[in-house]
Amino acid sequence: MSGAAIFSKDDRQVQFEHEGADLWCDIAIYYQKENRLKAIGNIKLQQGDSVQLTSGKIDYDGNLNLAKAWENVVLNHTSMTLTTDTLRFDREKQEAYYEHNGTVVDSSNTLTSKIGRYFTQLKKSQFLQSVNLVNPEFNLVSKQLDYYTESKNAYLYGPSTITGKPIKCIANVVSMTLKLKTDTELKIPV
Repeated sequence: MSGAAIFSKDDRQVQFEHEGADLWCDIAIYYQKENRLKAIGNIKLQQGDSVQLTSGKIDYDGNLNLAKAWENVVLNHTSMTLTTDTLRFDREKQEAYYEHNGTVVDSSNTLTSKIGRYFTQLKKSQFLQSVNLVNPEFNLVSKQLDYYTESKNAYLYGPSTITGKPIKCIANVVSMTLKLKTDTELKIPV
């Protein structure tokens, strides 16, 4: 592509602003005609007061409001931290997703999966394939789990195993509600 402008940091990082989000990086290649940006090195993308994404590289499409971040990606949103190698963040839909292993950590739980989505407005994570949840009171393995970080409610879909000090539950259900607090509460529909 021609017509690119290259920016590099001197004593301060390069900074761009786009529709309520700021991006800082060491090197930026800006394609003005296509409204695209390639950012390299020590990247920080800040959206409002609550969403912050850091990575080694980002490709950003300003027309679609879509960022693809890779190399040690960390997404922080309120009390939740998501880490993965590659993450796509759709600023239009306020959704982040990964397809090759990720980890979400909050105040009491660590969740891992092969595929995952995070919905910033709902503060909801959806985990697919090889889902593992580690909590001080129990461990959970499932095919699919939807998790709300504020309420700490989890919804299980498909074969699931929960093990812990007071419980062992093996289930193959369409939906199960699990309150992820010290007082474990299971709701299994009939």
